Amino acid sequence: QTLAKYDVYPYDDFLYTNKICPTLKIRKLARSKYDKYSDRHVPRFDHFCGWLNQPIGEENYRWFLFFLLIHVGMCVYGSTVLYLLLRGEIEDELGFFQTKLVMVAWKHIWIVVAFLLMVIMCFVLGAFFAFHLWLTAKNMTTNEHYKWREIKAWHQQATSKYQQALRSGAIRPDGGKTMASGMTYYQIRSKSTERDEERNGGEIANDGIIINPGPMRSNAYDHGVVRNFGEVIFPLALRKEERRKNL
Repeated sequence: QTLAKYDVYPYDDFLYTNKICPTLKIRKLARSKYDKYSDRHVPRFDHFCGWLNQPIGEENYRWFLFFLLIHVGMCVYGSTVLYLLLRGEIEDELGFFQTKLVMVAWKHIWIVVAFLLMVIMCFVLGAFFAFHLWLTAKNMTTNEHYKWREIKAWHQQATSKYQQALRSGAIRPDGGKTMASGMTYYQIRSKSTERDEERNGGEIANDGIIINPGPMRSNAYDHGVVRNFGEVIFPLALRKEERRKNL
């Protein structure tokens, strides 16, 4: 019943393929991931949040964004209040007592420290919140972001190697394997790992295999900013359950 509820994303046959989870022995849904902390598969898994002590997935990702928004707002409010308080103290003492600015700052050192910490937290949390807004606009999870970053690094390396082989005449155009021939993320990762292990072990890697990566694959789940945000605000699994209740 749970699998049917959250089975809302198709397999892209690149990042996600239809296979069995080796840990729980159940079918791995597209965009899901096994979370070792909660010992369950989390649909549309993003990450495990230590602050909330729970995995962030399809149903609670919107509340995680709201959580970040509230804290960014609190930090901005706190920074503003501390700034106005500190400015008032400085204006009073500089104007009436003719005290040097350094002495005023030292006298109110705890306000200064608190203000600096709040400003730093504004930038840190603001950047983190902006990062997740960018992920939402791309319909990408944190888990998928790191996978795509690894794929792009492999693609650049494979493209460079393929072009060097073409220039040297070692191969003819389109003579190598192509990324579009059905290679998945896990095959790319395993081949990269094998090459690294061969090099680290002192053995000669099989560099005779030239892979033409072809054009970079795109995110199959990116349907435009408006629809992407809609999937986060009103998750597909909840829409599916609502439709089932109305039948």
